[in-house]
Amino acid sequence: MKLLYLMYRFPYPLDKGDKLRAFHFIKHLSKYHEINLLSIIDEKIDDKSRDILKMYVNNIVEIKFSKLKLVKNLLLNLFNGKPFQNAFVYDKSIKKQVERIIKNEKYDYAICLMVRPADYLKGIRIRKMLDYQDALSIGFERRSKKNKLFGRFFYQQEANRLSNYEVEIFDEFDDKIIITEEDRKHINRDDRAKIVVVPNGIDLDFFMPLKNFERKFDLLFVGNMQYEPNVLCVKYIVNEILPIIQKAKPDATIMIAGADPKNEVLALKRKNVVITGRLDDIREAYSQGKVFLAPMQTGTGLQNKLLEAMAMRLPVVTSELCNKAIQAKDNFEILIGRNPEEYAQHCINLLNNSTFRNTISENAYNFVKTNYSWEKNVRILNSIIDNSAKN
Repeated sequence: MKLLYLMYRFPYPLDKGDKLRAFHFIKHLSKYHEINLLSIIDEKIDDKSRDILKMYVNNIVEIKFSKLKLVKNLLLNLFNGKPFQNAFVYDKSIKKQVERIIKNEKYDYAICLMVRPADYLKGIRIRKMLDYQDALSIGFERRSKKNKLFGRFFYQQEANRLSNYEVEIFDEFDDKIIITEEDRKHINRDDRAKIVVVPNGIDLDFFMPLKNFERKFDLLFVGNMQYEPNVLCVKYIVNEILPIIQKAKPDATIMIAGADPKNEVLALKRKNVVITGRLDDIREAYSQGKVFLAPMQTGTGLQNKLLEAMAMRLPVVTSELCNKAIQAKDNFEILIGRNPEEYAQHCINLLNNSTFRNTISENAYNFVKTNYSWEKNVRILNSIIDNSAKN
């Protein structure tokens, strides 16, 4: 079939969760279908990224979204009740372009990644799928509880708008998918069971420890350092957990690796806290840590960083919130903390006992190898597409 894949952003480099999901879906679906990519972008794309995508797609269309349109949309969305998330990507003139492209190219099926650009396929007569990815509304609900005054009010309002929109847009699409069962529960529809859970995967051929790297950092966190749940997480680690660990291990060190760190992340830098910024190969970070610590307090979906750490044979200490999506066995494949003291004690136990550390690491690796395969999950996705085409 001739497929259109519509998304906000360009699916390479793989520095954000939605890009990772899009890239691997496109890569594996290209074995079965002709893939055509339509990206709504507000950034410059380098030729290397395009060349990598051209290995899997027949055609790439990039539509620029200007900052002026964003300001206009934000003002409009104050009054029309739509989520501000949609303002980041929607414009009427682009909608006409999308309609014209679909009419001229005669696609058999369209996939829209996330609710942000979903309005571009609204009302268009083509069989189509919405990949919710996660329940964005619950993510903003959780963020509201971590903020004060205006921040709390804004996030709660956006959570309400997103919740309504996630329900409203449901009927516009023939097929719906989402990453986790936990996120599906938060789509406020009685018929939410129609949303098929299609998890992310992990590339075990890529994510393996690199040679010539010493595991010189006791703790490691990896993530996009513009993403607020990651920012809140590293502040929690450095301010609440690390001081407890350092009472038992005064020289304990942590590497915080990830693209575009905000100033509040850079401010955490000190003798035992290294902030790397963007790395050309994120495996360099995973290869230098002894314990992966990710006590996420907010956010939604499946945290790909945990799967990557497990694949890189790192023991993972994380929150119940994260593990609800992954479903690893506590104290066997993963270690769960509920407060700074528990997180700290898990890290201390792992750092003091290399046998225990290696056992958890090996169990974690076997867990992701068994449960998280891109190829297997894309077969689920492809069966949905094939069945939809027959209807």
